[in-house]
Amino acid sequence: MPMKIERGKMGPFNLVEAFQIKPFTTHQMIDFFKQIEGCYRFRDSTRQAIMEYSAGAPGVVGSLIQFLIDHCKYDQERHEWEHWLKIQNFSLDLHRYNWTYDKIRGDLQQLSESDWKLLGLLLKDDVRGYSAVFSPNRDKLVQMGVVTDGADSSELRFSSEMMRRLCLEAVPIREIDIDTSADDPLELLVVSLQFMKPALIREVKSGSSPSKVAFQFELYASIRGIFKTTNTSHSVLAEARDFYDSDNRRLDLIVSNRTKYGYELKSNVLRESAIKSAAQQAGGYRQLLNIDTMFLVKFLPQSHTVQRVYDVGYPDVKILYVFFPGYL
Repeated sequence: MPMKIERGKMGPFNLVEAFQIKPFTTHQMIDFFKQIEGCYRFRDSTRQAIMEYSAGAPGVVGSLIQFLIDHCKYDQERHEWEHWLKIQNFSLDLHRYNWTYDKIRGDLQQLSESDWKLLGLLLKDDVRGYSAVFSPNRDKLVQMGVVTDGADSSELRFSSEMMRRLCLEAVPIREIDIDTSADDPLELLVVSLQFMKPALIREVKSGSSPSKVAFQFELYASIRGIFKTTNTSHSVLAEARDFYDSDNRRLDLIVSNRTKYGYELKSNVLRESAIKSAAQQAGGYRQLLNIDTMFLVKFLPQSHTVQRVYDVGYPDVKILYVFFPGYL
């Protein structure tokens, strides 16, 4: 049935009553890139970035491909264009190429307090906080296209990594009273840790360690607040790769100004072999995105015993251990 869709009036994610829109599978996206190779030969790293960032969401896949083609970035490596797109031109991408997401970004500002409570739980991966109480809020977020149902009917997940970014950026910036510039990445991390919410540490004490997603959410909120207070021109981007694979999920914060550095977050990684493997992954991602220095930040309860490993053969990956006290 033909349907005319006008900008700002209706988007594909709002047509849940009439259409079933499913994400593209990895194989479908790979096949599509093969079909257009004759005209547009995307680099392997760029194809991978599109698949990761979109999670197969049709609107995101299409908008990213069109955006990169129009700006002649499709034949560049990922590190050559990712900062340009995600930091410098993200709003332009949404406004001109993905108006559904652009509209959703505005709609997020109109959510009710209870809608935001559920969204906040999802942003922190706090599945323990989800219950039937939030059923109406769940339905609204699904209808908006913010989240989709997982394999389990009670499971919710963001429709794409780009959508998760929209939601993170829609969270009100945390008010932080600080009189330091925090230009140094180590100083910034130390100061940011001071403003993480104590509830996270209490959860560590009670034996139910928060996930890496929760640590990322809190650090991201603290860093944004610090940058606002200090009126700095730095930008911070929260990233997730393998977002729907909870066992192998990798969480990063990328800070950009004249230089670019990143924090890759891990929790409860105790064995030396696992630490070295994590450092190797962080080193590969540092090279992929042309990051100057990557900090591998390991969050551990103070009661844990861990063999501290610092030298793993990757000089541009600095390993840091953050131990939470057990007396809060």
